[in-house]
Amino acid sequence: MSKKLKLEGLDCASCAYEIEEALKKEGFEFALVNFTTGELIIAGEVEKAKEIVKRVEPDVKIIGKEEYHHDHDHGHHHGHDEDPRKMLHFIIPSLVLFIAGMLLRYYYNYDNAFVLGIFVASYLLVGWKVLRNAFVNSFHGNVFDENFLIAIATLGAFAIREYPEAVGVMLFYTIGEFFQDLAVNRSRRSIKALLALKAEYANLKVGDRLIKVKPEELKAGDVIIIKPGERVPVDGLVI
Repeated sequence: MSKKLKLEGLDCASCAYEIEEALKKEGFEFALVNFTTGELIIAGEVEKAKEIVKRVEPDVKIIGKEEYHHDHDHGHHHGHDEDPRKMLHFIIPSLVLFIAGMLLRYYYNYDNAFVLGIFVASYLLVGWKVLRNAFVNSFHGNVFDENFLIAIATLGAFAIREYPEAVGVMLFYTIGEFFQDLAVNRSRRSIKALLALKAEYANLKVGDRLIKVKPEELKAGDVIIIKPGERVPVDGLVI
């Protein structure tokens, strides 16, 4: 029997693919991650699936079926998707510090511990999450992912005293992630709005009675009644 889980914080298609592959390697008969809607459909043990997902993508939060459906039924505007605009609380201060450091180093020719501290603060504001993910993923054997490569490149730049390059790479990478998350969230909201339009039930005619059933329970040849103001639940012929 298939089970559906909600994945909060799933922000890249490659991450969805990695989760899928990890579940299949661990023996799940069926595992499908819908990146667009942020849903995971599995045939297997839920708790085991949660452990695998957390191992592959530590930042992804798994919401159980009951909790997900409860919130889903009480309105789509209460969705679990994290607001990517929260990243601006880190990006804007980091950008200000980066510009200040550039001015001090190249305009006023300062190159001391104070300037280094400004660049380090700017770097950590936007880079702490990347560094954490790089460490956690490396610990679980997933070494050569984008977080690890970005971390190595920027820390290497710090090692050779190229502080602006290190901060610039991390800052612009984070800005790129921010715009990607914005685009993904807009797409998800549009798709959820369309899904909200679907009919939740169909009026199945059985003899002289009408029985409310789920649209997916209908079979070819069934006769349904559509009352005024109701949505059409399935394709069919008007008789």
